[in-house]
Amino acid sequence: MQTRRLLMSVGVVSSARAFQALLLLASFLPAVAQTQLEVTKADAQRHLLRKAEPVYPSFAKAAGIDGVVHVRVGIGLDGRVGALLGSSGPPSLIKPAEDAVLSYSYEPFEANGHVTYVQATVDVLFNLRTHKRIPPPPRLSRESFWGSDYHHPLTDLPPALREWLTSHRPPDREQVCDSSQQSCGSERMTPTNERVLEQIDVFQISSDKSNHLYLVTWHGDCGATGNCVDEVLEKNSKQVRSILTTIGSGFYVHPRSDSLYPDIFFASHISAREVGIQGYVNAAGEWGELYCGELEINDDQSEWNNVRICN
Repeated sequence: MQTRRLLMSVGVVSSARAFQALLLLASFLPAVAQTQLEVTKADAQRHLLRKAEPVYPSFAKAAGIDGVVHVRVGIGLDGRVGALLGSSGPPSLIKPAEDAVLSYSYEPFEANGHVTYVQATVDVLFNLRTHKRIPPPPRLSRESFWGSDYHHPLTDLPPALREWLTSHRPPDREQVCDSSQQSCGSERMTPTNERVLEQIDVFQISSDKSNHLYLVTWHGDCGATGNCVDEVLEKNSKQVRSILTTIGSGFYVHPRSDSLYPDIFFASHISAREVGIQGYVNAAGEWGELYCGELEINDDQSEWNNVRICN
């Protein structure tokens, strides 16, 4: 269930989408103080007047991800979806599923002869015509996530990377950036400040003739659990750009024989007995989350590995 994840795996909501959601939510606000009527999926389907097909994200297609996203919605007196109440399913499919459901329209629901607000779960199906075999995640343990072999001295940073780091504020803990946002860090520009280098660790996790991947751990906002903001940056001859942002307490780089890019797994401390895992891969030039799960520590300090393909 995605409710256990520490991070959202969807991209940052655009201002246009946020404005649309606020307008829809405004019509729904009077229902907050009322008891919401729960309707079944079948009843919601019978009331459905207009359905929007989701846009299949290119990363999910390339990675071979399909499945069902379950979206909890609040439906207003006018039959429009006025609130998104939670979603579960493959992370890369959640945002397009929610975008589609926001355009659904229903015949208004009635209870005791009066039009009423309702809540329902909507299933949004993503189905690939052809399937590719998704490799299972590597076998992981707590010792996998040290990452010290990749540490890069700050005194030896490439000039373009140093300039990017010293002119960008740390990302917000709730911010998620992915490769679909070509200017992921552009809204975080600040005057050049070399002191930012005192608050980060830099790791060079991949390098070839044209592209270099760096992982930056921002120590300024690590929270009580010790999970810091981690950001993956790609540097090439033209630019430095942010690929993704997450929160973790360690990382593991897993080379891929079929890709120039490695898979990157992040560990996030949840409790004394549980560590959350998110695994990101590059498919057809785009990054997205493919693996998720937990490592659980038993009384005898042995580990139970529940890392899997997200579904």
